[in-house]
Amino acid sequence: LYKIHLWIFSSLSMIVYVFISTIIITFYFLKVCKFEKMNAILAALPGAFVPISTALLELKNNNNKRVLVPQATRVIFIVCMLPVIFIYQMGNAEIQGLGNQNIYDLKYFIEIVLVCFACYIFALFLKKFNIPSSTLLSGMIISGILYTLEFVNARFPDIFINISFIFLGTALGSRLNGLKIKELLFYIFHGVIITIILMTLADFASYFLEIAFGFDFLPTFLSFVPGGIHEMVIISVAYNIDPIFVSYHHFLRIILIVLLIPFIIKKFNHNE
Repeated sequence: LYKIHLWIFSSLSMIVYVFISTIIITFYFLKVCKFEKMNAILAALPGAFVPISTALLELKNNNNKRVLVPQATRVIFIVCMLPVIFIYQMGNAEIQGLGNQNIYDLKYFIEIVLVCFACYIFALFLKKFNIPSSTLLSGMIISGILYTLEFVNARFPDIFINISFIFLGTALGSRLNGLKIKELLFYIFHGVIITIILMTLADFASYFLEIAFGFDFLPTFLSFVPGGIHEMVIISVAYNIDPIFVSYHHFLRIILIVLLIPFIIKKFNHNE
């Protein structure tokens, strides 16, 4: 947090990037792919694949395939392409594992229980106001605040996180039941197109920040490309780029999108 004042212009640029890219890609899905409004907007959001997917699981009678496949294509395409770009520009890099070691004492369990209980209570509060995806939103907001302000430091064991992702992935995969190969290729093709558009917009934003405010291009580009946050941070560490700079901008992008999701669902879910 103590570095944020150094990144005011890049933060503002990230906010602009999220809104402009969402508008452009939504227009593409509406006009070219003939998506419904809500699906077009959710598929166009530049990031937060897991929160978007989780929100979709709560919806009924919605064509999730139109959102999930393009979003998954975006993540896979960027994660596969970006290392190639960095190797071409900066050469090979080596990185050792950065493990996290938990100490399972009384303090650890108290902090984990505190996080879960606080998220549950805030989710009940959000449900009273009929806010969509209240469970997801509560978990993101409360845990984000507690960990950012360092009220808690205990981290959930990787095995529990991996099991959660297995269940989430299985739930999402089952939503693709009945998807024809022709349909799948159609969504993947347009997913690649919109990913190229997003990367181009990130390139323009990075170039603008370099020219106007002196930001280094490659670190800024790595911070703006809407790929997996973990993979982007790993690349930053491998190439001696400030991982805090990179992770902050990705978190800012994800938080913006997570806050937008409930309003998008509330406005468009009943108006199709």
